[in-house]
Amino acid sequence: MVDILQAISGSLHFSEIVQIIARKLGETFGLDRSSILLASTSEDVRLVASYEDPSIRNLMVDLSRYPEIERVFGSGETVFIADAADEPMLEGIQPLLDLRNVRSIVVAPIRWRGQVIGAIVVRTERDAPPFSERDVQFLQAIASLTATALRNAHRVESMMRAIEVSATLRAGVGAAS
Repeated sequence: MVDILQAISGSLHFSEIVQIIARKLGETFGLDRSSILLASTSEDVRLVASYEDPSIRNLMVDLSRYPEIERVFGSGETVFIADAADEPMLEGIQPLLDLRNVRSIVVAPIRWRGQVIGAIVVRTERDAPPFSERDVQFLQAIASLTATALRNAHRVESMMRAIEVSATLRAGVGAAS
């Protein structure tokens, strides 16, 4: 957690923050997948950071293809699947999970002001150890940290835009005089 805090403390841009967190989680756990999703509306969820492909920045996600993620956005609760092969919720997508060699999945909600604004999604491959309850608690703490970092980045970006608008208006008034 300290590594992640130190890494994100140097950035106030939301895109850098989410990419750093996805990368650090992937490296820490040796993950198959570590992603961060953000919602702009109840139906509009986008993949904004991915450990396995850092070039992905704003990919629309079809929640019907990911029942575990859909559940998090619907319930606001963390989803922990120790063994994807035995999970009834994933029955409809089991062939895809088998093809991707998925073992364990955790989806932790990112909350702001009581609303789920995003999620951290991590998964392991079949030959890796499954996530533990302690791992789930750690990921929930990282989701909370992510919400705080995103809130701070949003405030700074809003303040910077306001300063730019103010400077533009002052420059326009000065030129008109």
